[in-house]
Amino acid sequence: MADKPEGQIGEQPILFLFKSMKQEHVDGSMKKGRFCFNHPSVFSGWEEKDSAQYDKWDGHGAHKLKHLYVAPYTKGETQPPPMDKWTKISDETTVHFESDAAKHTPICCFRAIRSDDLLSDKERRNAYFPLHEIADRIRNEFNHDAYILVEATPFLERMRKSVPCCYTGAVIYQDTMNEPPFSLDKGHQIIAEQIFRKDEKFAWQKEYRIALAPAEKSPVFVEIGSIEDIACCGSLIDCDYAIRIDLNR
Repeated sequence: MADKPEGQIGEQPILFLFKSMKQEHVDGSMKKGRFCFNHPSVFSGWEEKDSAQYDKWDGHGAHKLKHLYVAPYTKGETQPPPMDKWTKISDETTVHFESDAAKHTPICCFRAIRSDDLLSDKERRNAYFPLHEIADRIRNEFNHDAYILVEATPFLERMRKSVPCCYTGAVIYQDTMNEPPFSLDKGHQIIAEQIFRKDEKFAWQKEYRIALAPAEKSPVFVEIGSIEDIACCGSLIDCDYAIRIDLNR
């Protein structure tokens, strides 16, 4: 397949997208291409704090600041307070912030699968995604019992045709994004710093996100039509196997 979606600069192209979910939603996703998009606040305000979906700073930007001081501000003042009014807070700290656009940006999350995530047989006729290596963690931390595996390129092409305003990308796992390792126009830079950045402790998820234009309410449901020709599905219950992928399709 040509023109595979990319993640960070220098990474391998993304071949497949893996989506875990409740079994009850599989049929709608496979037959109708129905996917749910939520505001970041759904994940930053997740009730179960030990869940893999809980991220206190999801949808927030972050910057490292040094020599941080604060001073009282009087409304109407046009000059900064005198030096003796400033109080030192920290020599170095991380400041998190959230824009209104990012706060209202619906997102749908997947796991990116690249060639180095796959095993192959000696004849290289088949590739295998070792699902059993992450199945327990997904069940325990996401409380999901099923999955969909879809070819990335045709899936994203259909998504963009159905939702022209969507933009996509692999999540970057670093505490701050003062210098994002990918290039975007200025209009999307602020949102990208907040939507496509997560703390390193979530790096095992290898997340890939699809984001829609800001919307006042969520969830937002998108239907792109059947994906049965480019996807497979299965159960995560008692999962001790790898998913076989025919490389000669």
